[in-house]
Amino acid sequence: MRVGVKGVIGIVAGIIIFAVGSVFIYLTLNARSIFNAQASALTNRRVEARAVGVEFPAGIVIDGLSVEGLLECKRVHAAVDIFSLMSPAIRIRVVELDEPLITLDQTAPAVLASIPAVSSSKNVVSPASSPAGAVKPVILTHFAVRKGSFKLLLRGKSGGRREYLVDQIEVEAKNVPLTGSVSVRTEFSLTAVLPRMKLPFAGQALSSKGWLNWAARDMDAVAQVGDKTGGAGVEITLVSQRNDMKVSGTFNLSAKKDDPAQGKKKQRLEDVVLGLLASTGTDIKAGFSFKTKMDDVDFAAAGL
Repeated sequence: MRVGVKGVIGIVAGIIIFAVGSVFIYLTLNARSIFNAQASALTNRRVEARAVGVEFPAGIVIDGLSVEGLLECKRVHAAVDIFSLMSPAIRIRVVELDEPLITLDQTAPAVLASIPAVSSSKNVVSPASSPAGAVKPVILTHFAVRKGSFKLLLRGKSGGRREYLVDQIEVEAKNVPLTGSVSVRTEFSLTAVLPRMKLPFAGQALSSKGWLNWAARDMDAVAQVGDKTGGAGVEITLVSQRNDMKVSGTFNLSAKKDDPAQGKKKQRLEDVVLGLLASTGTDIKAGFSFKTKMDDVDFAAAGL
């Protein structure tokens, strides 16, 4: 019995398909246990996922993710661009986090100390020209956070514990370098609500958008903080070229009518001062500007 070239190709293709299918089925059936064990070993912390699904050819969906003392997340979706494995830079196609809660507790043993750090190089590497034999850079093509929260727990002066929460976090970022000093332009946008604490603009909305190239120390971004009622607010522009950064902005205080309900509440000192200024019926605007380094911002240069 003779087998032609087409027959041989068909047999080889069948074997490959069977092997890949078997691996995919095995991973699908055992994905949760494999993930929990490997993630716990990697982070040296207890990691639990309620459900783990595998997407063909190189994707994963995790529901109900919990990393002890660090992260709770409703859903995680991640996928690798398998064709990038043959290119100068490996690309993770997407990482999406739905309703994550990240907690950093200063009152507990350091949660990040047990997680192996990713080594970084001071040499700038272009993804299009990584040296032969060098470790390939890893770039995250699309990163998103939806309805996120960040909780910070600090020791109080009296030995107690203080809790600060940044919530309603929405993040979109493109081309995020994950390893080494990779020279790429990262575009980003961010919105959040600042924690309620004894500082100006507490509990108000934060928004920022722009781009940065950390390896080259280049940046062009705008950030705004202020309430939605047209009261106090600040807008900051950050522009950096080769680590020489200029920070400039304006502080605005617009006259507005008093909120009857506000008078019944216990007001903070800054609220009282801002209220008195606003009651004059005059819009107040003040500008500021200072120069610093992108990788070592010196607020003393601005007199802060």
